[in-house]
Amino acid sequence: MDYSEILRGQEYAFIGTNLHLGRYVILLGVAESSGSGARQEDGSPAVRGVALSRKSDLIGLTRFEQYEDQGTDTVIYSFNKAVRLLLGANPDALELLGLRPENYLYLGGIGQELIQNAGLFLSKRVTSVYEGYAQIQLRQLQNLLFQVDLPGPGGRTGDCSRLNRCAERLVRVLMTGVDILETGRVIAGREKEQDLLNGILRGDYQKRDGSFREEFYEIVSEYKRRMEYADAHTFLPEEPDLKRVQDYVMSVNERVVRDEI
Repeated sequence: MDYSEILRGQEYAFIGTNLHLGRYVILLGVAESSGSGARQEDGSPAVRGVALSRKSDLIGLTRFEQYEDQGTDTVIYSFNKAVRLLLGANPDALELLGLRPENYLYLGGIGQELIQNAGLFLSKRVTSVYEGYAQIQLRQLQNLLFQVDLPGPGGRTGDCSRLNRCAERLVRVLMTGVDILETGRVIAGREKEQDLLNGILRGDYQKRDGSFREEFYEIVSEYKRRMEYADAHTFLPEEPDLKRVQDYVMSVNERVVRDEI
């Protein structure tokens, strides 16, 4: 999908005009984690990003944690908050370090540097966080099955689309977690498994009444098994090296304070 025109829309003008954004933005991308990069029900993209703190945020009285625009489903984290999320193995934050090239809307020099330093943030924390996120998605899927208006044999409803997006997110997060543990890389764009993920989004794994076939739950179980094995054999450390992370964060923020960006 071509996202190159997104930021030219008037609805995204705030990125250039907001005092905390503008020249401080180092990375913007379209999220992969919600089904082909579209999180909203109308299919519009979910934009995520990182912006440096201003000098006054770092050594003055102003503060900046993140900027949210609900109308466009845009969330831009401050650099320091992004680092905290990355250290905690937050799936949405880690995804920003492993998007497909075409999903990056803007990537400045420090943004590229952040991606190159992705390994600083990866640890075995991924296992518990990603398994927990997957469990939340599974519970949400089960709750939706009780709540939504499932279609009869004659047709489909928007509720099935909600179910399939939830099911796709569940499998996607397990895939990504396994990759991180096995390879030490964040691969948010699941090109090798895209046919499988697209099949889930299409409803290929649903029964006629809208519930899910046993094959879907077997896929989930297989990725959980792979994650357990990968956790036992990964070369990743138990925890990130906080000294190295702090040195990197200080080097970036010092450039801001010295007006070197």
